[in-house]
Amino acid sequence: MFSPLDWNAKQAVGALLLGALVVWIVYNVQQAVYNVFFHPLARFPGPRAAAATKLWKAYIECIKQESFCHKLEKVHAQYGMYGCSCALRA
Repeated sequence: MFSPLDWNAKQAVGALLLGALVVWIVYNVQQAVYNVFFHPLARFPGPRAAAATKLWKAYIECIKQESFCHKLEKVHAQYGMYGCSCALRA
């Protein structure tokens, strides 16, 4: 029976998906490096994970099971008023 996608087309789709995944990973690594070292807010003190990615909040709330508000209070106590510039990044 004829399959709508023969083996070569399946390989092409797999290669395309793999290529898209590689591009997505490279873009996110590049964005994290830019945010940590070259962004105008990079000179402000604070957690590097918060500076690198917007996923820091999700990590705090979902993985570590901590309240983000309480975590921000700790960050502000440790680094001062500008301790978490992650909220200012657009």
